[in-house]
Amino acid sequence: MKATELRTEIKEYILGELQTSLMRMGINAQLSLKVEKDYRKEDYLTVVSEPFQTTPVVFKKLWISGTFGCCESEENKDKVLISVNLDYNWEAFSRGTNGTDLGTIWFSMSKELPEEIGKDEACYYIRKRHGLEL
Repeated sequence: MKATELRTEIKEYILGELQTSLMRMGINAQLSLKVEKDYRKEDYLTVVSEPFQTTPVVFKKLWISGTFGCCESEENKDKVLISVNLDYNWEAFSRGTNGTDLGTIWFSMSKELPEEIGKDEACYYIRKRHGLEL
C-alpha cells in the first residue's frame, strides 16, 4: 500500500495528530497534505506547513515539511505501518535556506477497514506507535 492510497479519513486523522504533536512542542504551524511526483513520475504524499515565525524573529521564514511512508508490519500481517518524517526548515535573511530533521512519527493501522468511517471514528482503526520527543 502506498501512502497516496490511504483513505481521506485516515489522512485527516494523521494530520490532526501531527498538528497536536507540533503544538505540544511549541510549534504553531498550520499543516496541509500535498501529492507530489518523484523523479520516476510516481506520486507520493507530503505534509507541508504554512510559513510561520518565532518571537523574536530570527529567520526570514520557517516551515515544517515531511514525507509519508507505508509498509506492511512484519509482526502482524493485519497491520500497515505508516511513518511520517518531519523536517524543520528555515530561510535566512541573507544566505539561503537550510533545515534539520525534526523526527519520525509512526502509526499502526488495521488493514481491514469498514466501507465507511467518519473522521471521528478513524481513531479506532489507527494508533500512534511512536511520537516526537525532545
